[in-house]
Amino acid sequence: MKKNRIGRLVPVLALSVLLTACNENNEPRGTYEPEITEVPAAPTAEPTEAPTPTEIPKPTATPTPVQDQKISVAEIDHYVMSPVREAYFPEDEASRQAYCDLIDGIMAHKSVVRLTDDWDHNLIIWGAVSESPYYFIVDKDRLSDDHKSLELTYRYDAEESAEMLHFIDESYVEILNECITENMSDLEKVLSIYHYFGERISYDYEWYENAQATEADERFKVPDIAVYDALKSNEGVCHSYTYLCQFAFQQLGIECLRVTADMAEGDESHMWPIVKIDGMFYNIDPTWDSHDGNDTVGLQYFGMTYEEATADRGILGYDISIDMAYGDVICEDERFASLHDVYDYHMNYDGTITVVRTDGSEEIVNVREWEE
Repeated sequence: MKKNRIGRLVPVLALSVLLTACNENNEPRGTYEPEITEVPAAPTAEPTEAPTPTEIPKPTATPTPVQDQKISVAEIDHYVMSPVREAYFPEDEASRQAYCDLIDGIMAHKSVVRLTDDWDHNLIIWGAVSESPYYFIVDKDRLSDDHKSLELTYRYDAEESAEMLHFIDESYVEILNECITENMSDLEKVLSIYHYFGERISYDYEWYENAQATEADERFKVPDIAVYDALKSNEGVCHSYTYLCQFAFQQLGIECLRVTADMAEGDESHMWPIVKIDGMFYNIDPTWDSHDGNDTVGLQYFGMTYEEATADRGILGYDISIDMAYGDVICEDERFASLHDVYDYHMNYDGTITVVRTDGSEEIVNVREWEE
């Protein structure tokens, strides 16, 4: 769905993801009031003789916190899996090995990859691997007649496929080394990745317009929504932002789900991530908070409750219940409500962020005050 450019606000995949839709509300949604701690005066004692008066010089500048050391990532974990797939994944070692072998086989451009002797397990393995950002090079796939192998054909030849997959790996190594420091909490990591993609990726209005002229079943061909395409062109739509963020979060060990919901008006849908921070689930929407050409990344849609993520935005309700395997996903915590009037922010990599609110005011927020 096309993003609304009105006001100051800047601001799926499974293969059935639909288009983004963007209404916005320019009203500030929270007021941040920093906690003020009064430092008690030091105890005094009666002096035995009058001290010599000493003039204490006034500080000439506010001390700058020392930035944390950036991490050093050398390679990407190709085998990360979404928490939903992980919840249903077979516990036997053979299935886990087959999952890794299938990803390795695709990256090696193999035409047949041996799985397990269990048909049901092989279906689960197949589904889990199909969500890998490397799977876009696959054109067609089918289980063998004995259901023990997956047969593959590819969209690109072996050399071109290798170059594209290497580009994804190089890009994420660079992104993680640029965005993440050794002392970051999960919240800081999420904020940093959220800002990175919100600033780097522009909304692809041309893709959106072209999609409107095609049948729904043809709108979401895998190459059009691949992580590779977004990284290469620096453009994408809601599912692009979601998959880009999710793969980065997976590399950092942060649970991230994808939500797809229909808009209340029109034949459109929207996708965004839900992340787990300090044991709580939060809706975040990097599409609606992205810069959209004006170099700002906001937090107005970061940490939304269920109501804020749906009814407040003209989106029909979503329901995530992964049975007993994963559990209900409930977004009710309002911890980040005070950030919902942040029009732009920047990471300082010292435990703080500098925010600019919709009223134009600027302040430094200590993110680590929210750690639990």
